[in-house]
Amino acid sequence: MRNTSRITAALAGLAVAAMLSAGVPAAKASAAPKVYVVTQSMGCCYLDPAIKPRTIVLGSEWGVGADFGAGIPRGPMHWTTWSASKGYGTGEFWAALFPGQEFYPARVTLTNVKVHDGRRYFATMKIAAKGRETIWLEMKGGAFIQK
Repeated sequence: MRNTSRITAALAGLAVAAMLSAGVPAAKASAAPKVYVVTQSMGCCYLDPAIKPRTIVLGSEWGVGADFGAGIPRGPMHWTTWSASKGYGTGEFWAALFPGQEFYPARVTLTNVKVHDGRRYFATMKIAAKGRETIWLEMKGGAFIQK
């Protein structure tokens, strides 16, 4: 009787240990690799890479998200998806058009992951807004260029 209890206790301990150790590799395997987006895209160089950035500056006078370049602060980007293959968020598109400025709510989709110097980047950006022409951008030489 005593031997049966000891064997049962030992088997139960081994089963618990096996379940715990089996869970560790699964948790490590599910961790998505980091994917960045260039947030200062004025010509070159993979400037200011970030994950889920507050703003993405696409030129000297336009971008999406929190705008401090054109002088009127706007709200930050809100990212609902950020995975190993796609980023999706909303924010305010802004452009300093002379003689005025333009602002409107926009949806940003990031796709097409590429690697540069060992770091993964989203290389395609789509900016869409109701009643507006969709803007497509592609990463070339470390900056987003309109397609």
